[in-house]
Amino acid sequence: MFPQSSNRFARISFLLALVTEVFFCIGFLPIPLTAWVCYPAAMGMAGVGLLTGGLALREREIDPTSRTLAWTGISLAIFNLLAILFLVVLTVGTASFAAGVLQQIWSQFIHFK
Repeated sequence: MFPQSSNRFARISFLLALVTEVFFCIGFLPIPLTAWVCYPAAMGMAGVGLLTGGLALREREIDPTSRTLAWTGISLAIFNLLAILFLVVLTVGTASFAAGVLQQIWSQFIHFK
């Protein structure tokens, strides 16, 4: 799949970015409790992908294929981290809003009797 001359850290960064994307997509599915498992796993893999991509770019002599793999891994990792952060904030905000609405409905129901 990769040329033999490509950097080991660049390959690891790229592969972790792809696996992170898979975990992110699985966590987004409407299957109960997948987000609780997949999002932390995706965040951990994205962090390692960022680290290995940075290590690949720090090497003095890096071929263009390795540079492309490293930058692709870094950019996908950053995208996934931001997407997961956005979904977590959206979920917490929605749950907070829903709790407030349910509390208002419940208080009106109690006073109605």
